[in-house]
This record gives sequence, structure tokens and C-alpha cells, in this order.
Amino acid sequence: MLTHNNILASERAYCVRLNLTWQDVFMMPAPLGHATGFLHGVTAPFLIGARSVLLDIFTPDACLALLEQQRCTCMLGATPFVYDLLNVLEKQPADLSALRFFLCGGTTIPKKVARECQQLGIKLLSVYGSTESSPHAVVNLDDPLSRFMHTDGYAAAGVEIKVVDDARKTLPPGCEGEEASRGPNVFMGYFDEPELTARALDEEGWYYSGDLCRMDEAGYIKITGRKKILLSAAAKILAAVKWKIFYCSILKFTMPVWLQCPMNV
Repeated sequence: MLTHNNILASERAYCVRLNLTWQDVFMMPAPLGHATGFLHGVTAPFLIGARSVLLDIFTPDACLALLEQQRCTCMLGATPFVYDLLNVLEKQPADLSALRFFLCGGTTIPKKVARECQQLGIKLLSVYGSTESSPHAVVNLDDPLSRFMHTDGYAAAGVEIKVVDDARKTLPPGCEGEEASRGPNVFMGYFDEPELTARALDEEGWYYSGDLCRMDEAGYIKITGRKKILLSAAAKILAAVKWKIFYCSILKFTMPVWLQCPMNV
């Protein structure tokens, strides 16, 4: 359950961090029934008086055509969208000179993709969050490329982030643990699910995401996997994302976007 205050707090901080103004033109390829589409494709533009370009169904060709025709200045979408756009741009160049940045969420940005975007003059940024704790970690526009490639940003204004162990004790920088956040963006709980809410939210307002991450000395975090999807091999516990990367590297194949999720091994 998200309140109006949750949504407004999240989007105000989002707009400030990314220097968004009424002069920006948003490209939103996500459905408006999804938190990404509603928050960043509707709420944020309303708050600052900007224009929003909506794409009903994402295809790279249609997206590139709108980016060029409407002179979009910013876009937010899942990282695989960038991969699809790059594949089309390789064969059919487009004028994206108006695009200030592409904000990626949902998964880590591959280094190869980040470098290709840099060569094309596309600034690729990383954002982290969830429906329960609306995007609350974002990089700065003037951060070096290494920040974009190796971190998922740092806490937005008014938000606190910490990394905890299994006992929910705060860990020092560099240690891997569960990501937790607290702030005006954090949801009120799961509707009619008190037990589930109690597991995710503590009495002090901290939301425990179930995501594994590390935090550096500057407060930037890097998501490393999911706490709830762990596999055992050779007496070691590994995040499923590591298995996926290893498995794909052996078989040398690329999964289509709709299959890019942790697999059972």
C-alpha cells in the first residue's frame, strides 16, 4: 500500500537528483499500471510540468522513432531495453542528441553495454528501488563512468540505506548483506497481509528488500543478488544470479529478454 505522500516524496527526490525540469520530455516504455510507468511516466512529469511520451508496447524500432521525433530528453526502462536499442542503432542510426540520459533499473548494467552507450554519446545511469520502497538509490548526473558501471547509486534525499546481516545488524562498508531502506517513500505494508508486512517492515520503519548488496565508504550501493534465491554447490552458498552467468558462459547462448530471470539449477 502506497500513500500519496509516499509517491510524491519519491518523485520529488527523483526529479531533484536528476535535475529534471519542465523543459524535459520523458519517454516511458512501461505500462502505466506498473509502478515504473505510473511514478516516472505520470507523477514525475505532473510535478514539474514536463511532457511525457508513452509507448504502449515496447519495440526498439518504435521506441527509437519516438525518441527521435519527440526529442525526448530522458528515458527510464529495464536494462534489456538498452540492449535491444543498441542492436537496432547498429544497423539504423538515429538522432538521439536530445537524450540527456537513459535510466536503467531491474538488473545490473553490463560493462559492454555501458561502453557502447558511451561511444554513442548516451549517458547510462543506474537506479535502484522497488514498489515497496520506490526508487531510492540513484547516481548523480556528473558521477564518473565507473560509478555508473559499478554501483546502483546512493540514497535519495530523505532516505536512509543500510546493509544488514541475517540478524539485521548493520554491516560495515564492503560487506555483503541485505539491503534495507527507510524514508518517506517506503510503503505502509501489504494489503490484508499482516504477517508478510511484519517480515518486511520493522517497528522503526525499515523495509528489508531481500536483495543482497554491498555499500562503499561513500554510501554507494551495488546489488549483488537475491537473498531469497540461493543455491548450494560444493558446500558453498551462491546467489542464483552467479549460477545464471556461469551457466550461460558455458553454453555460450543469449537468452531472450523474457527468459532473463534466475533459473533453477
